[in-house]
Amino acid sequence: AVIHDFGKAVVSTQSTGEFDKYMKKFDDKQAKEVANLEKQQKSQSLKIEKIHKREQLELQRKLLKENHDEYKKQKNEIQAQQLAQFEAHQLSEQNDIKIGIDKIKAESMAKYSAEIKDKTELEAKRKEVDEKADKKLEGDVARLKRNQEIRREQVVAEHKEQIKLADSIYLKRLKELDENTQAEVERLEA
Repeated sequence: AVIHDFGKAVVSTQSTGEFDKYMKKFDDKQAKEVANLEKQQKSQSLKIEKIHKREQLELQRKLLKENHDEYKKQKNEIQAQQLAQFEAHQLSEQNDIKIGIDKIKAESMAKYSAEIKDKTELEAKRKEVDEKADKKLEGDVARLKRNQEIRREQVVAEHKEQIKLADSIYLKRLKELDENTQAEVERLEA
């Protein structure tokens, strides 16, 4: 009889055939344990990788959202500045129109003062010039306001289109990000 010491197990065998059977059984058992450990390790690695991918996805989604929000904020600020500039420009143009009309009115009155000596007739002419000047001022200011309103509406519409486009790009990127991450997770599971 031959005695073999395998750490935990001491085996006594009568023949080499029995020993070979025992060794095969022992090797098979160890191979199964190694395969189970590898399987568990692979499963654990997959779980960790999936968690990592999900964390990456959440971080990318968060960064994408922050960038999108910052873009929209900047666009809104730019629009507000444009509208404020339109308002300032409109007031400046109204002032220029009024100055121009007042200058024409003053020139007309100087001309009429030199030509007309009768105070009553001169006063009537002054009223007529004032009325014409007021009508011209009202018409020019109304035209200016209409033009400015049209431009303001164009800027607002352009802004809405830009934001709409940015939103659609943002949503498309989110969808692509989700799909790519899902494909990556599925690849890991395969």
